[in-house]
Amino acid sequence: MTTRPVTLATRACLVENAAANPASPAPRSGSAALLRGCASRVSSCAKYIPAFVQALFAAAALALASFLSVAWIEGSRAWPESGDERPARIATPAADVAALLAAHPEGAPLRIAIVGDVQNGTPELRPLLDEVVRRRPEVVVLLGDAVNWSTPGRYAALREVVRDHGGAVPLLVVPGNHDIAPGTGLATFREWVGPTEWRIDAAGWSILGLDDATGDFSEASLDLVRAARRPFGPRGWIAFAHRPIATHVRNDREPARAAQLHAASPDAAPALFASGHVHEDEDLSDARGTRHVSFAANCDRPAHGPASATVDALLLSLGDGPPTIERFSVPRDCSAWAEVRRVAVADVFPVLRATPGATAVVIAALFVAAFLALRRAARVRARRVAVAA
Repeated sequence: MTTRPVTLATRACLVENAAANPASPAPRSGSAALLRGCASRVSSCAKYIPAFVQALFAAAALALASFLSVAWIEGSRAWPESGDERPARIATPAADVAALLAAHPEGAPLRIAIVGDVQNGTPELRPLLDEVVRRRPEVVVLLGDAVNWSTPGRYAALREVVRDHGGAVPLLVVPGNHDIAPGTGLATFREWVGPTEWRIDAAGWSILGLDDATGDFSEASLDLVRAARRPFGPRGWIAFAHRPIATHVRNDREPARAAQLHAASPDAAPALFASGHVHEDEDLSDARGTRHVSFAANCDRPAHGPASATVDALLLSLGDGPPTIERFSVPRDCSAWAEVRRVAVADVFPVLRATPGATAVVIAALFVAAFLALRRAARVRARRVAVAA
């Protein structure tokens, strides 16, 4: 009979097993014996997993547990409501804005900051709103596409940015095509943001927010224009919407929307029509005397090609003469932490929030698994050092 030589590694394992199990218990029968045998085999196999593999597993478990913890903590801060509680709306009610603007000094120009598409650019919106607040406009208007996917989590992330960086400046919003949720339309927008159309009269101007998210103006928006004709403000009216009605390159049903607006107000064209959507710089006037304005450097990031180096906004001044516009910019700033936090708050936390008990168990289990894997890796390394010595 031939015997296999006992290697140093095998001898070390035998010595360790003998020290760890000086007196083996009597064998058991049934499922308990089966479970004990499986656990023993798993433990024995784990001893031979390389230390670096166990360290990698521990790092992955620790990273995932930390990310879920951050998502829970930051998401709870951004979304404090319970499941059956109505969310606080992002936009300021138009009636409240009108009441604030009623106290605007007579003869002083009314200043409105205009912010374009945000979509997935909530990190970039933070410094832009800081600059907007520094310029002290009377109101801010967001030109639609407040989020890039109409879910409560995305709006919760946006609301937190507006709350923390928007100061006390009132915010009005019109809906965009990305604010439409499959199957429910603009219901989520109305719940989290506010009405889809609105009118404010201030400083002699009628200021209208119109809904053209689906491609054409909504009937409620056209009714608002028809009603506003009786009468418009003495200085005229301006309109904010997501989609343009005139650009240098005709597309996206622009002529049809222009015809809708003309039919609703045939005898009084808006002095200004400000829009987003096309991600292009536009500043032109049509035959009716309406100035059409949009701009490209928005908070959102294009799906193709690099994002702009700056994030821009417009400062509109309404006084006795034609509206005047000043453009200002801030550097585009999106740190890795800001992007991780955006995903955690907007996408991960809503899932965790639906199952808080299971979330706590998973996070705890991941931390325990990371600790055990690190301890096992340290033991494997120590054993190999001892054998080598």
